[in-house]
Amino acid sequence: MSMNIELVVRDDTPAAGGNWQSAARLAHALRNRGAAAEVRRVSEPHRASVVHAFHALASALPLLDQGLDPRRMVVTWTGTDLSALGRVSAEALARLGGVAHHTALTGAAAGALHAAGPAWRVSHIPPGVDARRFRPGPARSAGAPPQLLLAGAGRPVKRPAWAVALVGALRDAGVGAELTVLGPPRDAALWAELGALARTRPWLALVDEVPPEDMPRWYQGADVVLNVSEAEGLSNALLEGMASGLPAVVTDIPGNRALVSHGTTGVVFSDAAEFVGGVEPLLRDPAERRRLGRAARAFVEAHHSLQQEADAFWAVYQRVAG
Repeated sequence: MSMNIELVVRDDTPAAGGNWQSAARLAHALRNRGAAAEVRRVSEPHRASVVHAFHALASALPLLDQGLDPRRMVVTWTGTDLSALGRVSAEALARLGGVAHHTALTGAAAGALHAAGPAWRVSHIPPGVDARRFRPGPARSAGAPPQLLLAGAGRPVKRPAWAVALVGALRDAGVGAELTVLGPPRDAALWAELGALARTRPWLALVDEVPPEDMPRWYQGADVVLNVSEAEGLSNALLEGMASGLPAVVTDIPGNRALVSHGTTGVVFSDAAEFVGGVEPLLRDPAERRRLGRAARAFVEAHHSLQQEADAFWAVYQRVAG
C-alpha cells in the first residue's frame, strides 16, 4: 500500500532537537518501505494522506486550528504534553478526541491517555535507537577525569543549571568529575546563564549544537549519560547513550523510570544527596560502570529496536489511511 506521510514538529524545533530526530528516524524507515515521508513544521502546508504530529498541545491542536481533518491524524504525546494533561481544558481534550490515533512512548503514558479519553484509540510505541550506529567505543584512559554528558539540554525543562550544581556537589565530595552540556540552545536566557557558569567552572564544557552525525563520538567520550529533566517522554539522548554502553544517571520521573532501573542499568535519584551517593561510587569503580553500561545496551537492544518502532507505526498508518 503506497502512502504519503508527513511527520510534523512544532515550528521552533531545531533539526538537532529530539522530536525532529525522532521524526527523521521514522521518515527514513518509512521511505525504506516505499512510502513518501517527510518531516515538516506546523506552519507549513499539509496535504499528505496521513499527518503525524509530534506533540499534542503544541503541534496537533494548531493543526486542528488550521482545519486539518482529525481522521487522518496521528498524535504522539510528549513528556511536556503529559505533564500538562491534568490542566488541559475539556474543550481541547474533546477536539483531540477526534484524532484517528494517539501514541505514547511508555506504557504508563498510554494508561494516562486511556484515562483521559476512554474512547480514544491509543498505542504504546517505544521509540527505536540505531544500536549499530550508537555503540560502545574504546575504553577511556584510566587516568582521565570522569566525564558526565548531558545532551539535548537547551530548554528549561531539561534543568541544565541544576546539573551543573549537582556535579559541583560531586566535586565537593572529592570526585574530580567533569560535565559537558550539549544544546541545541532553545532558550537564550538559559544559555546565557550556563555560559556565565562555564566561565567560572573550568570543569564545565558548553557546546551549542552538535550535528546528529557527530553524536556517537560524544557518547563514546563519556563515562555516564545524564538526564535531570523535570518532565520527559522518553529521551532520545538517554537511549543513544545507553546504546553506547553508558550507565544512565537520571531523575526519578516517569519517562526516565521507563528506561532506567536503579542499580541495574544506572542510577535513579531525587535530590542532590541521592545523586552524590549514587554517582560517587559509580565513578570510582570502572568495573561497575562497565557492568551497568552492558546492561543498559542490552536493555535498549531488547526493547527499543528500530524495526519494532517502524512496524508499529506502519500498522497505525495503514489503519488511518484506510
